[in-house]
Amino acid sequence: MRTSLRIVRSVVVIALLVSAAVIGVSTAPAPVAEAASFPDCTGDDDDNTDVDCLPTNDGNDVNAVVLGVFGSGNLTVRTSFNYPACDLYTETKSCFWSVSKPQITGCYYLKNGDPKQLESCGGSYEDFYKEPPAGSSNDHFDYTSGTATSFSGNVSQLRCAGSYSTVYAYGGDQRTDFVWRTRGPNTANCDIAVNLPVPDNLQGPSLVRVRVGGTICEADSGTNCSKSRGVSDYAWIPVSGPVPPPEPPDPPVEPESPERIVDTREGEETSDGLQEGEGLVEAGTSKEVEVAGRANVPDDAKAVIINAIAVGPDGNGYLSFYPCDEDVPTTSSLNYQRGQVVANSAIVKMSGDGDICVFSLRDVHVVVDVTGYIGADSTVVPLVPARLAESREEEETIDDESAGFGKVDAKSVTEVDVAGRGGVPDDAVAVAVNLAAVQADGNGNLRVYPCSDEPPLASNVNVTAGGTRANSAIVALSDTGSVCVYSSTSTDFILDVTAAFLDDPDFLPGDPVRLLETRPTEQTVDGQSQGAGKLDAKSTTRVQVAGRAGLPDDLDFAAVNLTAVEPDGNGYATGYPCDEDLPDTSSINFSANAIATPNSGVLKLDADGGVCIYAHESVHMVMDASAVGGDGVNP
Repeated sequence: MRTSLRIVRSVVVIALLVSAAVIGVSTAPAPVAEAASFPDCTGDDDDNTDVDCLPTNDGNDVNAVVLGVFGSGNLTVRTSFNYPACDLYTETKSCFWSVSKPQITGCYYLKNGDPKQLESCGGSYEDFYKEPPAGSSNDHFDYTSGTATSFSGNVSQLRCAGSYSTVYAYGGDQRTDFVWRTRGPNTANCDIAVNLPVPDNLQGPSLVRVRVGGTICEADSGTNCSKSRGVSDYAWIPVSGPVPPPEPPDPPVEPESPERIVDTREGEETSDGLQEGEGLVEAGTSKEVEVAGRANVPDDAKAVIINAIAVGPDGNGYLSFYPCDEDVPTTSSLNYQRGQVVANSAIVKMSGDGDICVFSLRDVHVVVDVTGYIGADSTVVPLVPARLAESREEEETIDDESAGFGKVDAKSVTEVDVAGRGGVPDDAVAVAVNLAAVQADGNGNLRVYPCSDEPPLASNVNVTAGGTRANSAIVALSDTGSVCVYSSTSTDFILDVTAAFLDDPDFLPGDPVRLLETRPTEQTVDGQSQGAGKLDAKSTTRVQVAGRAGLPDDLDFAAVNLTAVEPDGNGYATGYPCDEDLPDTSSINFSANAIATPNSGVLKLDADGGVCIYAHESVHMVMDASAVGGDGVNP
């Protein structure tokens, strides 16, 4: 037996792409960055600014040019006016410009450093700061200087003066009543200093948008406008904001204390009073189960981890769990025989409405307990269940591979390709599967494991002669993306996949390790929690997980297989974190005449990395762990 989980190491390389449009904070002057057009994002970088993907402006009579870098005293927005009407000067016409107060109208950060992926970071300058600078937005603009070029090409001094709403650009003899009386200029520049400190609340490389412009006026005499119109432009100010630390990704699995969300039996209860006592799931029908918003499962969860129980079916059959917006799959999540009480766990992808459906082949009562969920940003990929191996003749798999090869021999090993099939990504490191033994020729077991290793001593499915039994498991993939199935007896078997696990520093799959063994003649991986004899009825036993057999000390959950052996009566066992109350749920159900009844599950651990096992009836108990998770378990 192996003494530790096989560690799957990952190296995370983070590349920060910074656009050439972003001007770092510096005392040295930066190149002029002119406003660029938007939303034509398909062309090349025509002006070498990398900001071609920006909103348009009228582009005719006013243009904005950015000088310097963002920060107090370092940035100027030059508003350049061009009025062709002044080229057609007459004796009765004067021309001038009224420069409006600039206004910050928005901010956009460059997603992944790409100026063609702009996302809003606020609508006003206050949004850019953790503590906005004192004063109104008006106080952060100063008019400084400018020039005017007359029709004849002579450059005159341009005066930028007045209040924010009436800053006139004029030249000549600088007498207001005789503004360019003899010959008005046709271009003028007015520089506006932006006196704002560097923003401290941006999401990396960003662009602040400033609206500039004013009024162009034709005057009959003096500054009386006989004809005028407003013009405006946007100055796009590149700024390299402090890059906030990345938010930690969702853990691969969010374990929860078990809560019951469905119990169709009359008189039985769920944790919130919903979907209880609604009666049998009828043969050939599906029942919808509301999940999102219940048992601590958030609305945006991708999948739910459940323990399902079939109670008293009227014949041999199965349950299939699946997202309600998909068709009923040709797979099984739990196999039952007439009159049995059978449990099995599953990772079930949720529909867009946050629910799951359960189909039953026969009339049966159904109980569903939630033990965790897969978050929206988790690296786990929940799948619509897909059949990857089917030994029975004339039965099919998702792609006709590994199908119809007949009963496997006793003590045989069958390799099943997994990666790249049934939606499993090629780079998956582990999968959640449901493994079923069908019509076994004798008493025995099935074991699923990475093909690169020897068959473990721990079993996944225990079956009796002529019987059909299923159990789920989380199993690491071999280096070639396959799993192997060892069978101790001749039997048909089925393998369905329900989820794929990508390489994640918080997830550690590996070979199963035995952490609890109550039978006197059997052993655990490290000699702890072994040989103590049957668990007493209505007793609770704590099993340490973290820090054993090479496992990390800081763990949040464990994927385990529980096996009840030689119980003294019909009953159940419940796994739960020892620092919480015993829930009204079950992890495994067994009957007095059963030799060995397995069931897997994802168990939340207590603060010290342990789990408690409550036994309703006296029974031997075995617990094997096949994967664990926690903060950085796989550095």
